[in-house]
Amino acid sequence: MKKLAWILWLCIPLRLAAAPELPVSGPLLTLSPPSGQHYEPDAIALTSGFLTVWQKGQDHVGTEGADLFYRRLDRKGRPLEGPRKLCTRPGSQERPTLARSGDRVLVVWQDFRNGHDWDIYAAQADADGAFSPDCGFPLATGPANAALPVAAAAPRGFLVIWQQTDADGFYRLHAATVEGPGVVRNLGPIRNVAPDAATWHGYTPGWGVGRQPLRKGRRDAHILTGGRAELIAIPRGWLLTWHDESNWGPGKRPGLTRRIARLERRDNRVLATAITAAPSNGLAREEGRFARHGDRVLLVGRSYINRGVSYVAGALLPLQRLEFLHNPNAEPKRFGAGWDASRVFSLFRPALGMEGPVAAAPFAGGFLVAAVGDARAGAPHARRILGNLIDREGRRLLADGDWPVLHQGEALPSRPVLAGRGKTALLVFEQRRGADRLIQARLIRGAVP
Repeated sequence: MKKLAWILWLCIPLRLAAAPELPVSGPLLTLSPPSGQHYEPDAIALTSGFLTVWQKGQDHVGTEGADLFYRRLDRKGRPLEGPRKLCTRPGSQERPTLARSGDRVLVVWQDFRNGHDWDIYAAQADADGAFSPDCGFPLATGPANAALPVAAAAPRGFLVIWQQTDADGFYRLHAATVEGPGVVRNLGPIRNVAPDAATWHGYTPGWGVGRQPLRKGRRDAHILTGGRAELIAIPRGWLLTWHDESNWGPGKRPGLTRRIARLERRDNRVLATAITAAPSNGLAREEGRFARHGDRVLLVGRSYINRGVSYVAGALLPLQRLEFLHNPNAEPKRFGAGWDASRVFSLFRPALGMEGPVAAAPFAGGFLVAAVGDARAGAPHARRILGNLIDREGRRLLADGDWPVLHQGEALPSRPVLAGRGKTALLVFEQRRGADRLIQARLIRGAVP
């Protein structure tokens, strides 16, 4: 009896230690100036704190320009200074994206300073996260439109990928490496050298129920076609997700497929050595985002099923192979077209109306995810940024209704991003306030309930 009591006593602290650390929001911070129209925030965690970037203004068919700003925060989420200019050239600078490689930080963006098409520019920060005022250096210029760049760490700096129009009007994915300020090596379009490259797994999901063969058309089937990419570094390469548009064209049933590829650099090329489709043709139809914790990579996104009903979902990948893990959560067996519960799990209640994009970051031994409840979510979730915790096996740790409110806005917030480190994360988002649109933030900490 004494032995049994001793065993039970030993188990008590183990049980308490296993309880999830609930994310708790700190005070609201306004990062942008308190007036004006500010958009497209991004954030990363640094050794010394956090770095955020955003754009002020938008290009509306050349009638209005956009400029880039940034702000640094310490580990406790306190701003180190006011908003600082990153690039304010004539034309428009938009869609800034941050990446970190060791103690180096890179920001990439699409740039309209030439006045007739979009180019890709970048700027590298110093170890403290400060940028020089020279407004960056070019990565991709020329007669073709280049847009929506993403970046990730590479062995000697950074890998940057963007979408660029070809002569037939379709986007191809191009790549370049940045090894220092202005030290750029353009690697051209990304080629598919996967063993089944001729068939791309034979089929691709379309808009509706069912699957259609992916036939070769006028476009090169061995160059990645499409856009809206997301990129994350893994050992010996990268994971890429993007909207594959190779099934578009005359005589084809139009459809978008969210695909995932393992990339490697060989000589002066970036190659897709393995490619798979998203495990459900509903996952990340709009935008996909990665987060990595150890040997697990989480892909999250928002999509539509059942005539416009939206849901936010995720799926887990191991680093060792390009194969999505089994969903350990209880899900509706058939929620609608494109819903495959064997690999894809809902982040919140499946039918809860949520705005995209979805944010994700490593947090307290697993992942923290966040999304905005829209008007369809109803009271009390409308205009809230809700959070949930996902463990390394893909299990939702918080039950329906126990989701923490990371932010409550008077108007609908939008475009949340998360930058996480350990048991701390920075949540950054757009927030309407009257006629203005501001960039605001909250520091999120883990707390044992």
